[in-house]
Amino acid sequence: LAIGIGLRATHTPAPTAVPVAVTEPMPSEDATVFARAIEVYFRDSRTEVDGLPDEGNGERTAMIMDLVQQNRVFAKLAAQNDAPDLARVLRAFEPILTRLAAADISVEESEALRAKLAFELNVMLTRLTREASEYATSNEQET
Repeated sequence: LAIGIGLRATHTPAPTAVPVAVTEPMPSEDATVFARAIEVYFRDSRTEVDGLPDEGNGERTAMIMDLVQQNRVFAKLAAQNDAPDLARVLRAFEPILTRLAAADISVEESEALRAKLAFELNVMLTRLTREASEYATSNEQET
């Protein structure tokens, strides 16, 4: 992306535009807030999934349904923040969460689904952390 800047003195003609290279756009404040919020959501969700009781009960179901609602909110926010891949991943969590909330789930299936979900949450946290680190490193090198 090149931006032309023209300076004009009062007694001389305007010089030609000088191109200025911009390597990466700065994230908006909203994008930065969203990135932090999604990272916190993934960390909190991982903790909640790890702490779920093995057997289904009313408390467990309520905890999972809260996660489902939060997940839906973040999927919408991801779509609104031009992160369709993230929105898709978040939507893919819902069937896993819904199955975890089922009353007829076995302890073995619950453990397997919780492990799968914890793995996926960790993958997303690693990606977010790496992307934030790469962005910070590239900005430090430019200054």
